[in-house]
Amino acid sequence: MSEETSNQNSGDGSGNLVAPQDILPLFFTSKTQQIFGCIADEDVNAENPHKVIPKETILQDFKDRAAVSDFHPAKKIVLDYPGEELLVVYDADFKYGQNFYLCTTEECKEKILHPELAAGDHETADGEQAEAAEEEIVVWKGPVTPRPWESLGSEIEVEDEKTVENRAKIKMCISRKRSEFGAPVKFADQSEKVMKDATVECLPFEDETYSLKKFELDIGIQAVQNRGENGSQTEWKKPRNACVQYEARFLPEEKKVEAEEAPSLLEFIQKVTPRFELALQQNEIMDVFYDDYVSLAIEDSTFGSKSDNYLKEYQSFTDLLYSKEKVITNTEWHPTAKGIIAVSCAELMSFDERVDNASRIIMTPSLILIWSFSDPIHPQLLLEAPDDIFSFKFNPSEPTIIAGGCVNGQVVLWDISSWNDRLLSHRQTSKAKKNTMTSLPGFEDDSNTDHTPVVRYCAVSSIEHSHKSAVSDLQWVPDHMEVRKLYRYISPYYTCI
Repeated sequence: MSEETSNQNSGDGSGNLVAPQDILPLFFTSKTQQIFGCIADEDVNAENPHKVIPKETILQDFKDRAAVSDFHPAKKIVLDYPGEELLVVYDADFKYGQNFYLCTTEECKEKILHPELAAGDHETADGEQAEAAEEEIVVWKGPVTPRPWESLGSEIEVEDEKTVENRAKIKMCISRKRSEFGAPVKFADQSEKVMKDATVECLPFEDETYSLKKFELDIGIQAVQNRGENGSQTEWKKPRNACVQYEARFLPEEKKVEAEEAPSLLEFIQKVTPRFELALQQNEIMDVFYDDYVSLAIEDSTFGSKSDNYLKEYQSFTDLLYSKEKVITNTEWHPTAKGIIAVSCAELMSFDERVDNASRIIMTPSLILIWSFSDPIHPQLLLEAPDDIFSFKFNPSEPTIIAGGCVNGQVVLWDISSWNDRLLSHRQTSKAKKNTMTSLPGFEDDSNTDHTPVVRYCAVSSIEHSHKSAVSDLQWVPDHMEVRKLYRYISPYYTCI
């Protein structure tokens, strides 16, 4: 025991301890750490430095890497080791000069893995020695002689904390005539303006001559909660990612030759050869992936011609009242009427912004604007909806029926048959304005102005039975189909009458 202790305390001149006889320092490269699953600061660390490696794994490493193996200096120790598993300890502080050290005996392995057993043996021996020493202690019992008190200045602090009267108490005597007791008194309210000379205004002010003095007392109070010390220890297993490794399968040489000389391969090549030749010829003749629009010339080569590389705007519709600061969600052309287009608008907000501004969105009307190319400033009709419309469709068979889907999942239906004549007969008039009182700014006659009618929906689905999210698309069922209960539909062409 003394020899081992002296070896541990002695050094090699570089600040490292000399390893005991049953410990062999080894240096593990990163490749070796990956092979044996003992990567520093990941699989092992300063708090959990132990790594048990099977003996068969080390012997297999000798066969694979021979002298390149980091266990080569301990090859004889590994071969003569009596156990089936060896203990490797991570030396984070390089106490013995390397990053790992190997336990060469079972006693050293058990002492490192179970230090409490070794400590218990030492405590038993120390306890026996302590009991023997306690038996020799002789306790003397007798009267205690008081020692003289030595002043350290604490009595001065105690005297300063006391409150002592330093002046005589003030006595006051207040008297009143006996005849004034019980006399009748009558009070009344009086205005200060009437009794201006008899009243004096007394405003509040701070009296500098009066101040209240109090002694400051320093008192300390401390409350300590009862504390108890308990300990618990659990084995923490670090999670590791499982990995799978595979390699491609290759055919033997005889299989390769058999596959290359198979008649089916020759038939396939003869079958697809004309198609390959046609594709190669087309590629030589012209570029099928050539983009004509991107490759348009900036200027025409002919003299006097004028080209334009951008699409021109044909028509624009503007409404500052209903579609300002909104986003267009859908557009639809009228199926039969020319020059009529419908546009749906919605608030440009995300879902969270809609929740925060729900009160403002409810008060803002949600509309579908029907425009005519004859009047790009004033919409012809306004279709009112319970919420912002994300998609809508005209009925192909009955264009006066329009169906729309809201952002809250509801499905809305409009009937514009009463205003169909307005859409078909409306034309822009360009009459000269007369300079009359009714045409001057501020004196317009509201009866002569053409107000855009607002059409309210004729049917809407209930929120309880509607979609849970926004309706992004709608499709009308063809007119030759009839939908019945239980989601079954039949075709009238196959029905006997």
